[in-house]
Amino acid sequence: MSTTRKLLPRAERQEAIHQAAARAFGRTGFAATSMEEVAAEAGVTKVLVYRHVESKESLYRSVLEQTSASLRQEYLAAAAESMPDAAIVAHLATARADPDGYRLLFVHAEREPEFAGYAAEIMGLLVAVADELFGQVVPSHLRHWATRLTTTMLVHAVLGWMESGDAAHDAEFRQRTAAGLAAFVGQIIDDSPPESSR
Repeated sequence: MSTTRKLLPRAERQEAIHQAAARAFGRTGFAATSMEEVAAEAGVTKVLVYRHVESKESLYRSVLEQTSASLRQEYLAAAAESMPDAAIVAHLATARADPDGYRLLFVHAEREPEFAGYAAEIMGLLVAVADELFGQVVPSHLRHWATRLTTTMLVHAVLGWMESGDAAHDAEFRQRTAAGLAAFVGQIIDDSPPESSR
């Protein structure tokens, strides 16, 4: 394998290892995935992988951080353009660019004891964004539940779309998802008594 390995600049090799790690970890999780499997996925030796990463844990965390950073960048870019569905745009763009990393972040990390806290922190940040978007219109006693639920709904909508949806119809996905989330929030508002009567 080492005799046929294509030589890449360091940054490109690191990116290739990250992508391979996301695929390998995504199949069996952190604990059950060996560095040999990551190396095989990347088409290199384990020795070469360790030239680019300190440990399996640091590699896993690096993939999660890279995906979460991409998600933040996508959201800020969409929000800067005043897109009403900025959160949907950001999640979908991140998942399209790195489906394995997105799945690792939102499906596998919370199940791994070493990274459950990290996954919870990311979800907490996303909930905070949702709270900013409609926190003032949702009754206070329902706000935390509603923002967490809409965030979870969005993540699972994107995950499901990545499994069965066609990228050619991403615009329709955005429209239908936005309508669904808006309907959910609207139902909460419509069915809630005024603050003064509670």
